[in-house]
Formats: sequence, structure tokens, C-alpha cells
Amino acid sequence: YSDSFASLISLLDVGAVTGPPHAPYIRRKIARNYVCQRRREDVEAWFANQPDRSPFPTRDQDEIIVSPSGFEIDAIRAVETYGEQVLQHAAMGPARYHTLASWTVMHLHKRALSSPEALRCSLRNRRKALQARLNAQLAEDAGVSLEAARANVLDEDTGERFTEEEAGFRVERTTYGNTDAIRAEPGKLADVLALAEKITARRDSKLQKLLDRVLRNRLAYRPKVVIFTRYVDTLNYLKKEITRDKRYADVDVLTIHGGLNERQRRDVFFAFEQSKKAVLVATDAISEGINLQHVCAQVIHYELPWNPNRLEQRNGRVDRFGQREKTVYIRTMVMDETLDATILKVLVKKANQIRRDYGFSPPYFGDETNIIDLIQQYDTTLSPQQLNLFDNLNAAPTNPDDAADPFAPELLNRIRDESFYGQADVSLPEVEQRLRQTADTIGSPEEIRKFVLSGLSRFGCHVTPLADGCYRLKLTHPALQIAGVGDEIPHATFDAEAALDNPELTALDLGHPLVRRLLELIKQELFTGSEYYGRTAAVVTPDVSEPVALFHLLARYVVNTTPQNIVEALIPVAIPLYGDDPLPPDKTRALLHPTLSAATRTEIEIKEALEDAAAIPNRETFFARAIEARRQALVAERQAMLNRMRRHADDTLAPWLNGLDDLSPGTYDVLTVTVLFSER
Repeated sequence: YSDSFASLISLLDVGAVTGPPHAPYIRRKIARNYVCQRRREDVEAWFANQPDRSPFPTRDQDEIIVSPSGFEIDAIRAVETYGEQVLQHAAMGPARYHTLASWTVMHLHKRALSSPEALRCSLRNRRKALQARLNAQLAEDAGVSLEAARANVLDEDTGERFTEEEAGFRVERTTYGNTDAIRAEPGKLADVLALAEKITARRDSKLQKLLDRVLRNRLAYRPKVVIFTRYVDTLNYLKKEITRDKRYADVDVLTIHGGLNERQRRDVFFAFEQSKKAVLVATDAISEGINLQHVCAQVIHYELPWNPNRLEQRNGRVDRFGQREKTVYIRTMVMDETLDATILKVLVKKANQIRRDYGFSPPYFGDETNIIDLIQQYDTTLSPQQLNLFDNLNAAPTNPDDAADPFAPELLNRIRDESFYGQADVSLPEVEQRLRQTADTIGSPEEIRKFVLSGLSRFGCHVTPLADGCYRLKLTHPALQIAGVGDEIPHATFDAEAALDNPELTALDLGHPLVRRLLELIKQELFTGSEYYGRTAAVVTPDVSEPVALFHLLARYVVNTTPQNIVEALIPVAIPLYGDDPLPPDKTRALLHPTLSAATRTEIEIKEALEDAAAIPNRETFFARAIEARRQALVAERQAMLNRMRRHADDTLAPWLNGLDDLSPGTYDVLTVTVLFSER
């Protein structure tokens, strides 16, 4: 939304936005110096000249075209013929019913393309509805809106009122026409059902290709596969047939669908992760928000979603940042000579070509554009029955001049022209260096782990290491029982990436309530108690040949902008207790994580060493030198940053940047001192 984006950029006050608020103009040459858009291709470009491989996998994507058997063709044609009768009956009633009937017929057609079992279940549901209508036990309208019926067919969001399964069920149970029409319909429906019953598992071309080739090939490559299907009936059918096939006797077959609660889903995910060889058959209940890159790199779409957004959402469960395999495999099964094949040609293949040519996906779907418009515009091979069905669905078409064609070159070029915020020239090694410096300053995950486990032991809590590297924590101390955390964390980890991938895990970092509470309790105990004093410590290490006092200073600097700002820096200073000068910065950094020795020192020795550290000659002078050295480094960094900005902005900077590189020293505190003893 250009107006919202322009409003954000205008906050920078750099002259990047002109014009009225309702029709702003973004001056791209200026704006691109202040906006960082991080697309996947930008990150991949980052890694192109780096020794590390890209954190994104490559995608091996292909369609498996299945030729339907004679039994399947007969059933699909029978659905089309039956649909014509349903539409004729619906034409006797309100216009709304005619459109709703079209969505009903399309729904049945999609179910037939999914699996014979899905079609059979739908036909039986409709047969029950017709009988209930004849017995005056069911109204014409099963309570589904046109919007929900449309979304159900086009694989869009059906809204909060119905789940996708419920919307489909209600579409199947909506009846049309007068009593005579309702009496006539079951006979034709029975003919279709009889043909569907003839499609046994052995006659199911798509199932047999899955079992004989597609699934076997994928499991031969990697032991985990996710199979997506649109319908729960197909999901149950696949689980049954894969399980009964002796070739998959060593494979765990698991299922996830919208009827499972959050706890049940987590249990299935955990079982899938722990299994040595497994197939997870899932509906779109996991197509958003569930990340599987830590456990799986292969997806099979058992039928083609008619909305390319949904297809990409599914693929994104494994084809994402942090995938551990170099290649992810995507296979989509499509019945030839059907509507699915048309969707593949009109939408998916065009979208893939645009992604290759332009570097982004076309913008599916605008408010004025839908799949029906695109099929009619780009395909001329539909059968007469299918064309008639689409005409019924577009009984009240939008103005073609108002419809946004996502494939139009002028639209794609405009999107590409507006994607000018990529910042691939940011130095990745510099970013990584800053991350390492941050970990050194505030503590790495390993240091946080040691602190938490030590702190929990201090307060008498039970810590149980688990086989997967996690911990079971029982928080028995009353002060550590925090609202929202409870008295137990069953799977605690200090690996943020693992926790991001697996909802079963709880990541403990500096922001977690338990870690924050531990910090407060230990600070209170060490800084105010009589038994310990938390600002001092002593270790024995082979990394030093003589006693060294390692001080940590918290220094403050005034940034002379308008208004002024304060920045803080943690500065380590290592001074030999009985030497003349501080250690150089590289040797000081090496002592931040000393190698620990089993040797100890007496309390008297430690106390004497601390007293000597407090009396080091010229200590204040050494501190002042370190603080000034850090100030100069900060000034140099900021000057370099401002120079880069001036080069990109024609030597013009915003007023609020003036003085950003003008730092004056302020006050400082000695936070801690650690005496490092040699082993000798």
C-alpha cells in the first residue's frame, strides 16, 4: 500500500516523499538509501561469493501427469452429466441457487479428481441430503453462503464461520428444485456412485502411480515425506492404502488434519520427527505457520490446489531458510485431460515461468481477478460442459477493464520497477562479525545454558538431560514458578533455531521469563547477600602464565546530535597483577572465555589477589585509555557509515544525522573483576 509505505518513509524526514497524503510520490533515488528490502534472491546473492553455502535450498520441482483409466474417465464424465441435471433443477429457483449449484457441481468434480473415495463420500452425503429433503427433514438451503461455497472450490479462505471440511459438507447437502426434481435426482446420482464404486484401489491410476513410483522414489532418497491433500476423506484413504501395502511395512504413516487440537498436532509432529522412516499425510491445516525444514525436505501434492498461493504455502513448509538439505523435492500429481491439467497449464506453469523471468511470483489474486477469469482468458481447450459451468459461475461478471491480470507484462514490469529496495551490497562478513561481537558481549547460547543450569541447581530445581539434547526442568522453587510458564518445562533448549522449527521445544534465551527471573534472583543474592559478592570472581586457567585481573567497564558516551543521545559500551580490560601494562586487545578477547582448570585457590589467596587488583598502579589511566580507544573506534565506524550514505545520497544527509560521529566521553562504572590464576 503506497500511501502507508510513504507515511513510514516520511517519518525519516529525508525528502523522500512528496505530494498529498492520499496520493504520495516516493522519490526512489532517495528512498532506497533508507529502506532495506530483504528478498530471498538478495540473501542468495550475499552468499554467492562467500565460502559458506546459501542457507536456502535449491528446488527440484516437477509435475507427475497421470493418465486416467477408463473407469476414472467414465466417473468424471458422469459427474459432468449429473452436474448438468443439478444445474437445470437449480434454474427453476432463485438466481442465487443457480450459482450455488455451479459451485456444488465444481466441488464434486474436484473431489473426483482428488480420489475415488472422496467422490464416493460426497455422493453418499448428497444422497442422504436428498432423502432428508424428501422426508421434509431438511430445508433447501444447508446454510452455506455463496462466498464460502466459492472459497471452498477455489482453495481460498472459507472464513471463520466454517472450516474447509464443514463448508464442503454443507455445499454437498444443499438441494435445488421442486419435489419432482428432487425425486428425479437420486437415480442419476446412483448411476454416478455405481461408477465411482468400480474404481477400486487397484484401478486408481493416481494411487498406483504414487505407490509404485512417486513415493518409492522419494523414500529411497530421504526417509521423510509430506503428502498434502485437500480433503480428509482422501487423507484417510491414503493412510489406509499406504499402510496395507507391504512395500511400506517399515514406514510410519501419520496424519494431521483440521480436526486435531494443538496438543494432538504436536504429538504427531514429534512422532514424525522421531521416526526413522515416515510419511506424514496432511491437509492444509499445516500449510501456514508450521515449519518442517528441520525434519523433511520432500513434498508430494496428491492433487493440485487451484490457488497458487496455497501451493506455495505448502512448499514453504520445507523450502525455506535453514533447510538442512541442499535440495528440496516437490512433486505434484495431476490427472491428465481434466480441469486440474488446465489449472496446471494456465496458472502454475505461468507462475513458475514468471518467477524465473522476474524473480517474484505473480500477485494472486486481486479483488477483481479470480481463477475463473484467468481460465476463460488463457484457455480454449475446456470441454463444452466445463465452459458452460464457468459461464454459470460468472453469471454476474466484473467489468473486464477493471480486472487485474496478474500475468500482464505491464503489471509485472511495474512490480519489478517498484522492487528497488534490495540491499545486497551489505557486507555479510561485517554482519557476521557484529553478531559474534554481540555474543561475546551479552553471552552466547552456551553461556546462557551454563548460567541457567547452574542457577536452577542453586535453587534446588530438578534438571533432567534428554536424549535429543534438550532438558526437562522441574521448577520446584516457589520464586521460579512464573505465570505462563508453570512448574515444569518438558522440552527446554538453548538452540533458538531448533525451537523455531519444532513447536514442541521451549527456547530459553535472555528474553524468556524464567531466565529473566533467574537473573534477578541471583543478582539480589550475590550483590546484596553476605555469603557472596557477585561483582568478583576467580578462575584457574592454563591460558595465563601469571595472575591477571580482567575488568569489565560500562562506559557511556554522549552523541552530539540534536537532541543529544547516550550510547553505552561494555569494555574488557586485562591487566597483569604484577606487570606494567594492560594486555593488548586480542589477548584480552581471548581471556573472555578462558579454558577452565580443575585446580583451585584458597579463599585467602583470592582475597589478596582482589585487593592487589584494586590497588594496581595507574589503573584509572589504563581504564581511560581503553575508553578513549573504544570512542575512537565508534567514531571511525560512524564516519564510514555516514560517508557511504553521502555517496548514495548525493552528499545530502538528513539534519538529524548531523553529529552522529561526534562522541564525547561520559562516565563509566567498573561492573566486575575476575582474577585469572595460572595453573602453576
